[in-house]
Parts: sequence; structure tokens; C-alpha cells
Amino acid sequence: MIKIMLLVNRKSGISREEFRRHYEEVHAPLASSHLRHLVRYVRNYVTDQFRSDFDCDVVTEFWFDYPGSWREVRAVLLPQDMLDLFALDEETFMDRATMRVLVIEQGETPADQLLGNSG
Repeated sequence: MIKIMLLVNRKSGISREEFRRHYEEVHAPLASSHLRHLVRYVRNYVTDQFRSDFDCDVVTEFWFDYPGSWREVRAVLLPQDMLDLFALDEETFMDRATMRVLVIEQGETPADQLLGNSG
């Protein structure tokens, strides 16, 4: 499983509400309909921030069910024509110059080891 996270800011002049509406109603369906090996797709919209020197409007998570590392299979999962299609829409509501792409290896604490689950 390959997990990718994007840190995305909205384009200047677009409200948080407009950004979220476009992402949910236009961009997410576009991506969902083109990414064949995508098995999970989550948008985490920022509602508050603890640091003023870091800005981000959404953290987007992609899970691809495909063997190999991201570097090995990126061109298979996201061919250039697909990237170009996504970029056309992203230009309308995202600040692409500040977008950050992270390849993630997830670690998780078992639920029975968390104090909030102790009853």
C-alpha cells in the first residue's frame, strides 16, 4: 500500500467555503473517477491552527493499492496526461506553488493501549 499526503492552500481570493465546495463537488469526483488504484481518499480541512508560521487549508490523503515504492510506480499511478488534467482544475482554486507532497509510512498505536479506550 502506498500512502501520499498533500498539504494544500487555497488560491488567494477564494474563501474557505468556496475552496471546500469546489474540492468536494468538482475536484474530488474528478480524481476519484480517474485514479484506478485509489482505495481511500480523504480530505482533512483545517479548522484551527496552533502555529501562525505554518499555513495549510487541507491535508489530503491518498491510499493506492499497488505493489512497489512510490518512486517505482508514480508514472503508472499518475501518468502525465492525468497530472495535466488535475492541474487544470487545481489552478482554479489551489495555490499550487505552495503545495507539498509527502510519501507516508504510517505507524499506529493499538487501540487497547490508548487511555481513552480503557473504559
